[in-house]
Amino acid sequence: MIKWLRRLLGGVPETGEWAVSAGDENGQPVVVRTRTRAPKGMASEAFPTSIEIVWRFDEGAQGGMPPTELAARMAECENVLGALEGPANGLLGMTITGNGRREWVWYVADADEFSARAQDLLKTSGGRFPLEVRSASAGQ
Repeated sequence: MIKWLRRLLGGVPETGEWAVSAGDENGQPVVVRTRTRAPKGMASEAFPTSIEIVWRFDEGAQGGMPPTELAARMAECENVLGALEGPANGLLGMTITGNGRREWVWYVADADEFSARAQDLLKTSGGRFPLEVRSASAGQ
């Protein structure tokens, strides 16, 4: 199962900064990867806004999980967005995979600035990543 999770999640860093759990949502398997602590030099209270970036796919495929090729593209997308992580922008706090979606939950200092930087980065990808973006105050 661990090999399957690593393949699905695109190579989870083995730094002890992440916890992975599995469950189900509406009868579909779901894997949640949660950051256990903020990276060194980054205080979580500096990032009061959450941004959800969602990639939807055919939930009927593989019991709601992405096929291998799609999981690889999602890992590529996460790597592209990973360039945004830092004290000036924010941090990736959680990913949720299953039930027809991969969702990245970011905690950011400024939603508008983060979104603009993310769009700039994703433009270089040639539009290969069909994403939805939502933001809300972390207190909501």
